[in-house]
Amino acid sequence: MSFKVVPREQDVMTDNNRHTMPWQFWYEDLVRRGITADAPVFTGGMVYNETTITENTTLAVGNHIVYCDTDGGGFTVTLPAIVSGTNYIIKNSGTSGNDVTLEVTGTDILFGVSGGSESIYDMETVDLIGSTTQGWM
Repeated sequence: MSFKVVPREQDVMTDNNRHTMPWQFWYEDLVRRGITADAPVFTGGMVYNETTITENTTLAVGNHIVYCDTDGGGFTVTLPAIVSGTNYIIKNSGTSGNDVTLEVTGTDILFGVSGGSESIYDMETVDLIGSTTQGWM
């Protein structure tokens, strides 16, 4: 398991017992306990899951940062039904010229098009925010 630690030096975190400590101690404590997850990213107190996929996938609520390894071939990532405020960062991490096709569920709106789709090319990143009135944008 790997961690990416990206908080500022002055950031501190508070555990469930209301103990405050510098972020470095949190990281060391997680490693010591062998916490398992899809590589969380610490950003000033926020934790985002990272996931790498290599085949057709429908994203779930627990996904946030999604790396699409297309070196073995292109595939489709389907967004779930929109829940306002949902955020996905999707990156085609491949370098072999294969695309990720981003699709919506049903008639949800993607970049202004009902039921739309979008291609994500090598090393391109798409940052999506869901809105029940505006769609995925």
